[in-house]
Amino acid sequence: MILVGLCILILSFFFIGQFKLSTSVITLNRVTYYPILKRVPKSVWDEIINVTEEEERCGRYGFGYLNRTSRRRVFMGALIADDPWDTLMAIAAEAYGIYHTVAFIESNTTQSYFPRELRFYPGSSDLARLQRGDLFGPDAQVTVDYYFDSLDPDQNPEDPLVREHMQREMIAPRWKQNGMQPDDIGVVMDTDETFTRDFLRALQICDVPEFRPGQDCLAPKILGASIVFEGSPECIVKHKLLWRPDMVLGECIDLVGNDTLHKPGLREFHGIHGMRSYGYGREEWNDDGSEIITQKYEKMPNTTMYPLLSTGDFRNYEGGRQIFMKGGNYDWASVSKNCSDQPKGATGYHFHNFFYDSYTIRRKYRTFGHPEEDAWNKEKPLAKLNIPDLTHAVDCIMGRPNENQMSCTFDQMVGPKPIFFTERYRRRRREDLIRLIEEDERASILDED
Repeated sequence: MILVGLCILILSFFFIGQFKLSTSVITLNRVTYYPILKRVPKSVWDEIINVTEEEERCGRYGFGYLNRTSRRRVFMGALIADDPWDTLMAIAAEAYGIYHTVAFIESNTTQSYFPRELRFYPGSSDLARLQRGDLFGPDAQVTVDYYFDSLDPDQNPEDPLVREHMQREMIAPRWKQNGMQPDDIGVVMDTDETFTRDFLRALQICDVPEFRPGQDCLAPKILGASIVFEGSPECIVKHKLLWRPDMVLGECIDLVGNDTLHKPGLREFHGIHGMRSYGYGREEWNDDGSEIITQKYEKMPNTTMYPLLSTGDFRNYEGGRQIFMKGGNYDWASVSKNCSDQPKGATGYHFHNFFYDSYTIRRKYRTFGHPEEDAWNKEKPLAKLNIPDLTHAVDCIMGRPNENQMSCTFDQMVGPKPIFFTERYRRRRREDLIRLIEEDERASILDED
């Protein structure tokens, strides 16, 4: 193991030495206030199984409770890169002491094929901090595995979505190595997403139809209904809901479920990697969307026990159920343009653009998915980069009107709220962000017209 670690470390330094991003963007001082997550407050710890409380919890999501005496084990996986510690601590707070395994995958390139320095390489302070027991809990097995892009197109596809899919495929082997069983459950998410703690606890113990034994794996996913925080705890995007994260029973997961019973279909990269091929779990439509050319399982006739999901499939395989709290507001587009009717049915959170310096957020938008060439332009402040989400975040933080998007505040939320967003944190985060944006705008050449 020591030899493997040294090899990985040497490789990481090779890539770090070979690839350097060159830019004249002014880097601001990082916001230094990071509350260290010691533990989730005892009031929400809920480790002991209380029959009355579990029945009430299951009922909140339309589940039954069959007097289960142990909680299902939960294995989490995500890609990781330049994610801020605020985001990592926010998702860890919701799941503190819940995850059996936390499997991160880090790549030496971005989705857009820009080289990047490894951040969580063996021996790094960032890796040590990630694996500390006061983050995800003292018993969580937290690991980082590495995906190194090859320059050979036969070994590494140019399509960024296929490569991203292949990176997520690396999660399942880690889950398997850490002992995942068919009756465990797996969560694949981005590192700025999470289920709420109460919903995670419900999924661990309630009678969830998708988690009963004997699944055919046709539509195995449980999907979150996630409220979006844009840049700040005080900027909740109204009329926007994310269908994330994604959870699947181990029985329907590749390398864990029975691949003799659930025979695999072809995939688009060499038949074994990437997204499913048309007719092997994927539909093909006319360009105008008017007609399905190839049915989902057209090339697997008489199939009744469908292929297992790779951990890449969690993000793009269609077939699952999005769950709200009972009584939640399903139709966000129809509600009025004020925050008094903020929907109360969310079962997850998305902490988007929780940046802490100008350089990091500009690099994200220049080099990751859907790159924006103007992001490196130091003469344009963050709000002028033609990136709607970022403009909305800046406008909300600075209290400016935004005609394209409306924000609601933390206090206007109805239902569960993120554990990490204490009053002290929210106040300090707002102060730091205002200072950061003001410095960025002073450093930019503004067009007064």
